[in-house]
Amino acid sequence: MLYIFLFALAFILFDQGSKYYIVEKMTLGQSSEIISNFFSITSHRNRGAAWGILQDSRLFFLAVTVLFLAILLYYVYNRKNILTKFDILTFSLITGGAIGNFIDRLIRHEVVDFLDFRIFSYDFPIFNLADCYICIGVVFLLIKIYKEDAHLYFQYKDTMIITKLIELRFPNYAEILSNISYDKKLYINNEKLTNLLKRILIFSRSNSESKYSSTYEFKYNEKDNGKMAISALNELARINEELDVNFEGEDLKISLNSKYLLEFIQNISKEKELVLEFMYSNSAVKVYEKDNDEYIYILMPLALRE
Repeated sequence: MLYIFLFALAFILFDQGSKYYIVEKMTLGQSSEIISNFFSITSHRNRGAAWGILQDSRLFFLAVTVLFLAILLYYVYNRKNILTKFDILTFSLITGGAIGNFIDRLIRHEVVDFLDFRIFSYDFPIFNLADCYICIGVVFLLIKIYKEDAHLYFQYKDTMIITKLIELRFPNYAEILSNISYDKKLYINNEKLTNLLKRILIFSRSNSESKYSSTYEFKYNEKDNGKMAISALNELARINEELDVNFEGEDLKISLNSKYLLEFIQNISKEKELVLEFMYSNSAVKVYEKDNDEYIYILMPLALRE
């Protein structure tokens, strides 16, 4: 917060210095053209806001400024541990601009303006440096708000965790859970699947092209109910594992993130039997404990690579 006050003070001094020069060196209404038909320095006074609105409302503007600064300082104080350099500049500009015009209204009872632009024959309202600070600060604030919409914040006491949101549409889990088209089922002991996935992850975790991805292939036959083959690879080697499993439905080949699957089943007792339900190679997979559907894990498939 100290940097915000220091930068704001510098902006205020620059603003007040420029206004002091205009008041002392130029008479009211005097104008000096800097760029022909575009920019002039014109001594002007404003007892209202932009475009001259709310004239002679000095007390109103003083009260609004105090309230605004109080809210701004409260916001900054609560986020003092996570302020970025961009945040410091943004709030310094807004604070410096608000206080700069506040001083004018408090001492002079009017705001000193002098920046006079003519844009495409339109004579833009005369303004000052404090107005510039506020406008630039507000633009920066809008950029900050836009950027923050893509982040999620968790705060506990003096600790704040910030994570970036995934810019993808979240799966319609309600539709997935209510879908009755899951016609393929795998029944497998949790300990057996856990140990298998741990071996697979030794290889798939170092796959730079598709980290933690593994290919699962299920085949049903009447003799032994079915087989499950899992394969994964990295830059140096490939692993292939095969298990006799209880699988119902047509043959299926699908690619899944084995790490995500392991993270869920590790929270279930090893002796329990798991159920994995499938539809197609590009549809979501439902994972849950047999005879206990209180918790259902939805695992989205990966692009299947041949």
